[in-house]
Amino acid sequence: MTTNTTIVDKPQQTSTNTSIASLIPTYEELERAMHWADDLIAEATQMHNLDAPVDDIRAVPVVLSEGQRSRCTAWFSDPKTNAFGWQSRDGEVLQEIAFCAEDLQRPASDVVATVIHEKVHKWCAALGLKDCSKRGRHNKTFKKFAEYLGLDVAVATDSYGFGYTSPSTELNTRIDEEFCPDITKIDLHRTVRIGAGKKKKEHPWRCSDRCAALYIRTENKPFGGVCNHCGEEYTQEA
Repeated sequence: MTTNTTIVDKPQQTSTNTSIASLIPTYEELERAMHWADDLIAEATQMHNLDAPVDDIRAVPVVLSEGQRSRCTAWFSDPKTNAFGWQSRDGEVLQEIAFCAEDLQRPASDVVATVIHEKVHKWCAALGLKDCSKRGRHNKTFKKFAEYLGLDVAVATDSYGFGYTSPSTELNTRIDEEFCPDITKIDLHRTVRIGAGKKKKEHPWRCSDRCAALYIRTENKPFGGVCNHCGEEYTQEA
């Protein structure tokens, strides 16, 4: 008599006592914001009777150090025209949307507005429109499409052009009421030790004595808002 025995592999046990601080929740929230930005683009396309974008190139969201891009909170890169891109093992060419690890401590509405800013670049690329020079100057085309999505665009005063954006009052309301950001998922940000040669370029911002000061390395990068931990508003220290 022969007995058939079925062997079932036991699932691997995952320890709950882990030494890993995961960025997976941050990526999930950034990707959710990117999908919401797509909805805003579809809405604006219909509202303003624009050509529908043929956007068949996927974008890879990544969290990277700002490096030499000290005035950027994020950037979009298309390998057709820029230095950075991605490729799958099957040969698929993908774009990159990078978010600066040092700037993830900002208020939720600002992080979502940054996602929308970068999606404007992807939108223009899909339409075949030049919205930015190779040196990073944002032109009037970028300004127009950014405003379609509810971003306020500052007056061009330097080589960054119309690149300084912030969420309008209406967009802020939509972010809070429609997107409903979960800031608890964006809980980590990268810190940089202050070097002796850089102290004069870094500006400390503090919310309360309960939290450590944050150091912003350029006056051109917008910063402010309310701390997600203590609830106090940030102010710049002398």
